[in-house]
Amino acid sequence: MGLSFHVEWLDAPGVADVVDAALWARLEMVAEGVDGTAVPLTELRDARTGQVRSGVYGSLYPLARWVVDAYWNLLWEIRRTPRLQSGRNAARIEALRPWVQRHCLLAAREGFSLPDLTLARDGEHVVLALFPDPPAGSVSARRPVSFIGRATLRLRREAVEEALRTFVDAVLERLRGVEHPDAQRLRDDWSAIFDADEAEARLCAWAARLGIDPYDEEQLDERLVEFIEDHLVGLPAGLRTDLLDAASGATELEQAVSWLARHDSVLHGLPEPGPIGPREAAGSAHQVGYARARRLRRFPSPWKRSWVPTVQRSPSWSAASFPTPRAPSVGLAPCTCGDSGCSGRGPGCSPAPTNAFSAKGAPSPRNSSPPPPR
Repeated sequence: MGLSFHVEWLDAPGVADVVDAALWARLEMVAEGVDGTAVPLTELRDARTGQVRSGVYGSLYPLARWVVDAYWNLLWEIRRTPRLQSGRNAARIEALRPWVQRHCLLAAREGFSLPDLTLARDGEHVVLALFPDPPAGSVSARRPVSFIGRATLRLRREAVEEALRTFVDAVLERLRGVEHPDAQRLRDDWSAIFDADEAEARLCAWAARLGIDPYDEEQLDERLVEFIEDHLVGLPAGLRTDLLDAASGATELEQAVSWLARHDSVLHGLPEPGPIGPREAAGSAHQVGYARARRLRRFPSPWKRSWVPTVQRSPSWSAASFPTPRAPSVGLAPCTCGDSGCSGRGPGCSPAPTNAFSAKGAPSPRNSSPPPPR
């Protein structure tokens, strides 16, 4: 149950580059989701013969280099796109290109053939999204082979980590005795990952959650390291995870921590959410988050009013449109008691007659499918 790289090493006497020649192989990738569904990831149609086969041929150095460079982000960074989409489509949005570079196999091709396959964390799992190549006749489809698979799978994060490590170890074993700067850099960078102690691995994972390359000194500088150590280490694990996943980069993290400091007393008055039930565990991370939010509204509130109303929703709203409980302008009807935050459900209160959700009063979602809360 996980991700598998099946490698068959081949001789490449006509390849001049010593690293590419050493790593010439046939690669077949297969994934099996937590539900037991197995999917071939490298199934393709040969444009010359029209036949379908399950493996690709070429040097595995670009793929191994990409895995090492994106290792921490593949395992710990969430999806930044509002919905699952192909790497080709996501890369058309300039702001998403760095994320696509870290998470989509298309970034590892370097002239060879690889599928449009994206990996990103979702809660305790890694979501794998596979999209077929564009249809014949399009500019992007003028290649010797076209990948035809389509799938969305949830994989155990530990299984993906093991598969990535096994693949890179196999590549480095194949490069044993090859003296070349590219081969040596790959060895050194992989050693830095594999030999990281617990504290360093924790910092790398936290940086990756922010969309940062842990080994880029310009992105993860001393100032950010000190900020993380001063403000995140002592937080509860769940709250720390939420902060890291909600922020993208150092600036957003500092803003989130500043907001947390201002609202610390309020947050400490909230009830513990309790363990995740079996029905919740079967859903995705964002579904669990929304279920927890609905449950929280039933508890007494630490805000000025002594209760949190169950917010009414227009039929056209999605779950992503839920307003925050502190904003009385979401369309709640004012109460005859005169409290602007009261919607008439408090003891001894009654709502004033009004249309709670007029066309002007209904809030519009900032994002139709935001990154799943943790």
